[in-house]
Amino acid sequence: MNAFALLFLFVPALASEQKICDYYTQKSQALGCADSDYLVSFGEKYCRTFVEVEKEFSPAGQEVFAKIRHCLVDTLKATPDLSCANTREKAERSHVDCYHRSGYCQLGAHDNWVVLKRIWQEFFDPGFLRVVRDIQKKCGE
Repeated sequence: MNAFALLFLFVPALASEQKICDYYTQKSQALGCADSDYLVSFGEKYCRTFVEVEKEFSPAGQEVFAKIRHCLVDTLKATPDLSCANTREKAERSHVDCYHRSGYCQLGAHDNWVVLKRIWQEFFDPGFLRVVRDIQKKCGE
């Protein structure tokens, strides 16, 4: 199979994963939230970031992060009392479980480095650091 044909196989998969990321903006708009709310400024931003760098992950990392994306969106979709005021709290709680259930804890240093290169600026946020610590704690169980 030539490279041109491979491109056509990859583009629909990328578009499909990017479409999952659309949920964050759609939900933010449906709730009447500001454009700078957590759903858009964090959820959509990092959803798209990790789809765009998917090729940098190992095959296992690609699978894990696809599962994480779906888990995070599905969890928010299933949250009946989601509001502009509580999206960050609800989403942060879902990260720990989604990362754990999706196999993040089994990923190696390479995949962790791919993540770290994209999220390092968030380490200045105490809420983000709490989620990272909770994920690490869950991985150690």
